[in-house]
Amino acid sequence: MYQRYTGLRTVTKTQTNVRLFLDDPNKRDRKFTKVVNVILSGTMEVFTQQQFTTTLPLFDCAAVSSGELAVLPWTVGDMPSSGDSELGTITMRGNPDLLTTGIITQNTPELAFPATLVASVFQILEIPGYGTLHNKYPIIVSGSVDHIPPNGMVAACRCGALLDNNNEIRGLVGGRTLTLMGQA
Repeated sequence: MYQRYTGLRTVTKTQTNVRLFLDDPNKRDRKFTKVVNVILSGTMEVFTQQQFTTTLPLFDCAAVSSGELAVLPWTVGDMPSSGDSELGTITMRGNPDLLTTGIITQNTPELAFPATLVASVFQILEIPGYGTLHNKYPIIVSGSVDHIPPNGMVAACRCGALLDNNNEIRGLVGGRTLTLMGQA
């Protein structure tokens, strides 16, 4: 079903609507009272892998019926983005130490689309006044896919803890959407 997409490298323009919940940068008291909203514009480099199949539903989706389902795994290379906020320019990139991966899975046998995209994302954020923060546990991104590459797709991003270089929790990143804008 997705064999023709195996081994592709795609660079897509992205826009991520981010809400950060942060502590006081001077107190570091783990009281997340500061809310910062920022739109990060950038790109994402995606590498598709070889398709596999499963007869097990991978997602809790009412459209899933019995039969063989095609799954297209992929990984993310670089994903730099930045945007201006009340704190200054915030930058985000992939974490080179933790691989961001995802899959696109058929919802219904014999039909390539719509499909479901799910990813486990690891990122590093540079935030003025806070320095370098990262997520140690994956942020789950999910959405509906109507074609590959899934340009024009809007994906929901779950909340995740942001840690400093000492692995102390400094805030949360949540309330996000990721929009894949099209080829860069």
